[in-house]
Amino acid sequence: MAQKKNRRWMLIILVLLLLGSLASCCGCAGLWHFLPGMLARAFTQATPVTAPTVDPDPSVGPRLERALETGGAVAVSGQDLVQLVKPWEEEEIHTFWVDVGPDDRLAFTLSVYFDEIDRYFNIQAQGGMEIEHGWFTDFTVDELEISGWDLGQYVTGQQLAEHANRSAADQRAQDPDVALAMDQIEHLWLQDGALQIELAAGGWEAWQGMRR
Repeated sequence: MAQKKNRRWMLIILVLLLLGSLASCCGCAGLWHFLPGMLARAFTQATPVTAPTVDPDPSVGPRLERALETGGAVAVSGQDLVQLVKPWEEEEIHTFWVDVGPDDRLAFTLSVYFDEIDRYFNIQAQGGMEIEHGWFTDFTVDELEISGWDLGQYVTGQQLAEHANRSAADQRAQDPDVALAMDQIEHLWLQDGALQIELAAGGWEAWQGMRR
């Protein structure tokens, strides 16, 4: 169990930011939490969404660790994030895919299986983001589809950084590890087809401490 937890340290730091903030910005996280059974079925589908797959590459984690330890900006590709999450090891995650296009927009696909209702919660989204000193300074959603519902029309063209920070504040309050992890992010942005991340002074040591 401890070994598995250590392998997921970047999941806590990076993916939780992306998924949690996106979901909360658009209201679907809170909505899902309180949905009765009938509406739960309305916001799930009988089949999962599909996305590209990658072969497991155990070299990705150590490579990124060495880069972060060295300091400066570190490029993390969408495929790197998939490798760090290891969706093939998670029973509930049917589909997980992240990509940063040449336009520096992040595309995200997730399909989670709910055994109790034998259905899938599906989300496909595209947008942009930037974090400085642990808080969002930019968060936009260009496309958003949740289990067949097109919600992009309600958020396209809006600046959602304030909403993302509310979500981040809730996550910080609920989990001290999330607060500690985010505080180490000096700058995070999308550039050159990758997620660029630069840690604050001492940030790498703090992240290492979270793995123990």
